Amino acid sequence: MDKKELLKRVGCIDQLAGIRRLTYTSGRRDGIRAYEVYNKAGLHFNVMESRCLDIFNLWYKGVPLGFVSKPGMVAAPYADLHGVNFLRSAGAGMLYTCGLTNAGNAFSEEGTDDIFHGRIRFIAPENCGSWEGWEDNDYKLKIFGEMRDARLFGEHLTLTREITTSLGSKTIKILDTVENRGFEEQEFMILYHLNCGYPIVDKGCKIFIPSKDCLSMNPASEKLKDKWNEVTDPVDGSPENVFTHSLFHNREGHVYAGLYNENQKLGVSFSFNYDALDYIVEWKSMMSGDYVLGFLAANNHGAGRAYERANGSIKKIKPFEKVTAEINITVIDGETEFADFNSKFAECRSPV
Repeated sequence: MDKKELLKRVGCIDQLAGIRRLTYTSGRRDGIRAYEVYNKAGLHFNVMESRCLDIFNLWYKGVPLGFVSKPGMVAAPYADLHGVNFLRSAGAGMLYTCGLTNAGNAFSEEGTDDIFHGRIRFIAPENCGSWEGWEDNDYKLKIFGEMRDARLFGEHLTLTREITTSLGSKTIKILDTVENRGFEEQEFMILYHLNCGYPIVDKGCKIFIPSKDCLSMNPASEKLKDKWNEVTDPVDGSPENVFTHSLFHNREGHVYAGLYNENQKLGVSFSFNYDALDYIVEWKSMMSGDYVLGFLAANNHGAGRAYERANGSIKKIKPFEKVTAEINITVIDGETEFADFNSKFAECRSPV
């Protein structure tokens, strides 16, 4: 339906789609500024302005697709980041961003103290806002802002983010540009923690990663390396598994991955550009109460800066160089849409 025909039937477009700005006022989420986004296709999600414009909850037609861990949403002032206490602030959500100088284990050396998964996820944006309006016959919804990971006598890295969807879309597009605005080359790590949970993570769930090679990243994972794509029922006390996959991509340089629950005919796909993100770190916990599948699109192994240095795989960004990553989160609703995803996934299974 084009714009004119739609507006014959709708007095205010807020009836079908929109962005609402809000501030949370209770518990450890108190003070978080956020955007609530919804559209006619059934997408409904919140973007935390106070925390790197990351996406916390994501629902589709009322069904939650992301994973929310026990701490829930936590504002930066309430976060305890000393040692393993970072887990008390790890609320997960659909997307949280890790970097920009570290992703994985904490890293320290003279003049540097990088917490687990880095600082960027706790940094609020500047030049931030939202826009909604017609572009030709499509009603667009956009949120944008810029985060700075910088220090005196050190790095000056910026992350400019735009999150976009539209009236009838089942896709959330995240367009990120990282720029080194300093005058020295910097080590650069970024990781997108994309987390899915119940009810799509349950019996009947299948995992799709175009894995070229799989590396187990903790002792518990080594004996389950051949079962990285299997989902079980929750198991009391089951340890988490972490696998790092080097990837195949299609001829256009795109990677397609995701999960699909055959019983519910519902899933989520993730696509991104291989030139910026050449690994998926698979975070799989079948533990009761911590039941989650994470697809961590990254330019590293997810084990921290010391690991990347020792492995010879640390990425660097030159002065005033820009690196752009585009991540698309798309709902898979029904067998027809799953077949379309499976076709794109199959294109990534052959060497290019």
